[in-house]
Amino acid sequence: DDRRLLLSAGIPDLWEYFRRAEQNRDALYEVLEALAVRRSRQFIRQNYPEAEIDGQRIRFPERELHTVHYSLKATYGPELYRKIADAIENLLLAPYQVDTYRRELIEARRMQVRQLSLFETPEEDSEGAVKRLQEALGWSREEAHEFLMTVGRQTALAHIMRVLYLKRLESSVESLRISLRRLHRFLEFFLQALKEGRLLSSKAYRQWLQIEGSDEEGMEEEAEALFSSLPELFVERYDTESIRAAAEADLHTLESILAELEQDRPDDKLETLKELLTSPNLRGRKVVVFSYFKDTARYLYRQLLSDQGFLAKLGHRRIAIVDSSVDSSERTTRILRFAPRANGMSDMPSEKQIDLLISTDVLSEGQNLQDADIVVNYDLHWNPVRMVQRVGRLDRIGSPHKVIHVHNFFPEEELEELLGLLDRLHHKLDAINRTVGLDASVLGETPNPMDFNILRRLAREDEKTLQELEAESELALGEFLKQDLLHFLKELGEERLKRIPLGVGTARKKKEGSAGFFAAFRNPMTNQHHWIFYDEEKDRIVERRLEAIRHVRCGPSEPAEPLPEEFDPRPLIKKLRKHLWNRIRATELSPSALPSPQRQIVNWLHALPPSVERNRLLQHFEDRPLAGPDLKELRRLWRERSSLPQEEWLKRLVEFVESHPHPPSAVVKATGALAPEQEEELECIAWMRVVSNGS
Repeated sequence: DDRRLLLSAGIPDLWEYFRRAEQNRDALYEVLEALAVRRSRQFIRQNYPEAEIDGQRIRFPERELHTVHYSLKATYGPELYRKIADAIENLLLAPYQVDTYRRELIEARRMQVRQLSLFETPEEDSEGAVKRLQEALGWSREEAHEFLMTVGRQTALAHIMRVLYLKRLESSVESLRISLRRLHRFLEFFLQALKEGRLLSSKAYRQWLQIEGSDEEGMEEEAEALFSSLPELFVERYDTESIRAAAEADLHTLESILAELEQDRPDDKLETLKELLTSPNLRGRKVVVFSYFKDTARYLYRQLLSDQGFLAKLGHRRIAIVDSSVDSSERTTRILRFAPRANGMSDMPSEKQIDLLISTDVLSEGQNLQDADIVVNYDLHWNPVRMVQRVGRLDRIGSPHKVIHVHNFFPEEELEELLGLLDRLHHKLDAINRTVGLDASVLGETPNPMDFNILRRLAREDEKTLQELEAESELALGEFLKQDLLHFLKELGEERLKRIPLGVGTARKKKEGSAGFFAAFRNPMTNQHHWIFYDEEKDRIVERRLEAIRHVRCGPSEPAEPLPEEFDPRPLIKKLRKHLWNRIRATELSPSALPSPQRQIVNWLHALPPSVERNRLLQHFEDRPLAGPDLKELRRLWRERSSLPQEEWLKRLVEFVESHPHPPSAVVKATGALAPEQEEELECIAWMRVVSNGS
């Protein structure tokens, strides 16, 4: 609760800092440097190849990608696969976007008003769309804007549902069958509610999405309860006949598909998995099979255990499943039985162990599964970083294996066709996002288009993809700075570095980017180093360390640019030093923001008539923000105020102040003194003039 905790690290307000970090991951650098020791696998490999833990050399296994091809058309049948894919793309999903059936909108479309095609012009912004709605329907600006935001989110969520069904299509016949049954049942509920004059509210609609996305049982009971609480329908506002016709059309499509999906048919993808698991390279070894969907994981578990021919080839029945329906204690037991050596139970008899573990991503990061060296990803990597997390459960310090084998299932013939379908949906999502700004993900889907090239590279077994995904997932921000420094110290030597005087400078030429001036300062009060870059073209001072250092980062072989004879760095050093000093002082002197409910208590006390007791309380609560257990207790006290007379509650506040004194002022001063008395005391370590090609 202490927003100013990292003042000495140059972070005046942690809340604002993390708001920035939501937009830009690099913004986390300063807080990670102040609080965390973190090193990526790549960093340790390059800089500490001889490192040991408890006398044992740190060794990381290599990783090998293997592509496993199967056919979706063979799994579903060529005609049915095409029929399902087309149906998913063209589902109307009227219940999910009821506001597109507003009466005035339907009437205008019947009159062929072209202005009503929304989210189809890439360059159009929100204002342009609002203006078109105003012109076409005679709405006020507020009405048009509210409608645009509502219908944008509803349409986006309908697209996201289509994406979900396509993912299930690729995952397994069973997963798709279950999901389409749910949709069919949902549409039946919806039509029944429509007959009774009720319609999905926004809140109830989101509840349904959570039911669909959770893969949990009990969906029908939840849906029954959901529909019984629906609000009355404003009949005059919607074209209910169009809504009913669209829902019935989807029902008819689903009935046709489900009738064919219910028939028994050979499952090419499942048979491919069986062949892989009984192949010479995997048979007799510990293997983890991952799927995104619980329905798929359960289907695989049932099918593998019931196939006697497969079990005979596999040579054992030691198969288990881990998903959200398995409680945490049983989950732990199954993990121990799968990886006893990694979890301190190396003497477990082999007949009690598990050799084939089927799991969803409920198997959390940090689990020790390094008894195994084989991961099978049964679904396509819609979130590729997940693959790195899965592999990381096997590829851990202490693994006895030299290589971790990663087998990825890919539909060989249909991959590009499937990616094309998803690409079209993601581009529609992106068009909506540009217009109305979809700031949240739903069912794990972000509103931005995926980089499908990552999937193609994984299919080609491009192992550099794994390294790039790992770097993205490890939050190894700014690690290159430590790497640069270590190389520099090794080559130059610390003694020689100490002989370089403070305040030296040089110049470099950049092929692209802004011209400017970089300076590094040290604050003697905190020993904090500050890197600042003055962007001359934008007349802007950059204080974020990673952004500032990128302007001057270069290799040792890059020649220095000669400084102009008339160039004097002192005015620029003075400008940046003054800016830094003023910023540190402003941070130090600015009043601390009071947390809730401390702020409410101060406001409440100010409204009381002056008195010795009231002034004493104000002095305590306005002095500095509370944090930790003190703040927790104050919140409890604040909740009790309505049940107590004013005099009794004031008495409780006095007791709180007496039992929670502030720390001595000397401690506060020691931690709060950030700025030196004079700006000249900020030491200039080094500087660099940056010249662009155009200057």
